[in-house]
Amino acid sequence: MLPIQREVPIQSAEVQGSSVVIRALPLDQPTQVSDDGVKWYSEVWRAGAFDRLQPQKTVLQRNHVDANGSNIIGVCRSITEGDGHVVTEFELLTDAPLAGVARELLRAGTWDGASISVIMHKSGVHVRGDVVERTRVAQFRHLALVDVPAYESAKVLAVRATPPDLSMYLARLHTARTLLVKRPG
Repeated sequence: MLPIQREVPIQSAEVQGSSVVIRALPLDQPTQVSDDGVKWYSEVWRAGAFDRLQPQKTVLQRNHVDANGSNIIGVCRSITEGDGHVVTEFELLTDAPLAGVARELLRAGTWDGASISVIMHKSGVHVRGDVVERTRVAQFRHLALVDVPAYESAKVLAVRATPPDLSMYLARLHTARTLLVKRPG
């Protein structure tokens, strides 16, 4: 199954550390979307669609295109649902070339969009009238910081300092790089 990508607007919070919390996309709110920029349709992500996912398999990157892993700037710490949205928390990688740039661009408020890339579960898409309901994600591949938003309610909620935990960092970096090598397409 091909990945789905959805862009969402974000707003920068005060940047003081390496943990970035992003409201990724709205739940139970129909939104007009397009997969090709031509044909538009109504889509709604249902609460529970992101249950059963392992956050350590999701990375934060600059843009979607990343053939060799050079755009990876963080690893996911958590994926939760709350306040009608999917909320993600990422740890910026200290040795990733673009992580420092990402921190500064978030601090400056330069980035105004985030975009998810997911693969839907085979039973996770339902068409009800003229609305496509997304009820179960099989893989949350990455969240990309991008320039063009699609969902108005999504934003960076916080960027905060986190205590260093080298063993956790190394394990997540290894997982992110391993997943990138195994990633189809």
